[in-house]
Amino acid sequence: MQVDIIIPTRDYGHYVGQALASALAQQDVDVAVTVIDDGSQDNTAQVVAEFDHARVRYLRFETSRGLAAARNAGVQSTSRPFVSFLDADDVFPPDRTARLLEKLITSGADYAHGVSRTFQAPNAAGTGPTALIPGPAPGTLLIRRELFTRVGPLDESVQYLSLAHWLLRAQGAGAVGVDTDCVVVERRLHDKNMSRDDSKRLSALALVREHLQSRDHQVTGQP
Repeated sequence: MQVDIIIPTRDYGHYVGQALASALAQQDVDVAVTVIDDGSQDNTAQVVAEFDHARVRYLRFETSRGLAAARNAGVQSTSRPFVSFLDADDVFPPDRTARLLEKLITSGADYAHGVSRTFQAPNAAGTGPTALIPGPAPGTLLIRRELFTRVGPLDESVQYLSLAHWLLRAQGAGAVGVDTDCVVVERRLHDKNMSRDDSKRLSALALVREHLQSRDHQVTGQP
């Protein structure tokens, strides 16, 4: 089976090489990797250029358009039947995509997800203090491409939790997910994580809450 792995990045030249290497190292599955550079001003382009590989593509926004726009561009510029997202500061375990793909195919679900394991920079993935986090998150998901056709692109006005917001829309459209207890992404914690930006987090949570309320109104028929 063929899988597109999409890596959105901005000024993460010091991490993106590790992310890209882990995507290319996926075992027992045919992957292609697309790096979407959201207007980086560092050495990201040079790092990606070191991966002279037919399975690697690099697309760049001259000015930043945001994470949701980068993910949308990745989906729109690729065509394989399954899609995964990998943040540029995270890494995939080698068996990750094959495990999710097997779960997705055997279940017939629209998307599959596993467990995140966090590690603190500058430790290497899987070392030092770690924590396991179950549930859907960008790096834990494997999605059938046809679901993007049904649901549409990510909302580019949502800069944090944009994929969670999209997933709620997908669930509202009847999408079915399946989970596994396997660790499928190693998430690096550092001082530039977007999740540590309180203003972005609160704004995004408000948009997600608004979507949930709208969906509930549609179900109950209440104004």
